[in-house]
Amino acid sequence: MNQAVPESYKQGIQELEALIKELESSEVDIDRLEEKVARAAYLVGHCREKLKRTELSVNTIVASLNEAPSLAKNAPTEEDSIPV
Repeated sequence: MNQAVPESYKQGIQELEALIKELESSEVDIDRLEEKVARAAYLVGHCREKLKRTELSVNTIVASLNEAPSLAKNAPTEEDSIPV
């Protein structure tokens, strides 16, 4: 079954929370239960994958900041100044 992809992480979480609330209620239509559980499982996987991708991206950015030469290291020192 093809699942509609949420437009954003926030939208996915909101839909998942609504599904969980509906599934926890005693008013779940038994004829749609499988569909709702499958959608919830899809949303969990989708949101986890988005979190993993975001974590990798942030870690890469932070690592590149740690590897970049510091401005303080490249700043001129007194030894570099021209005597007047």
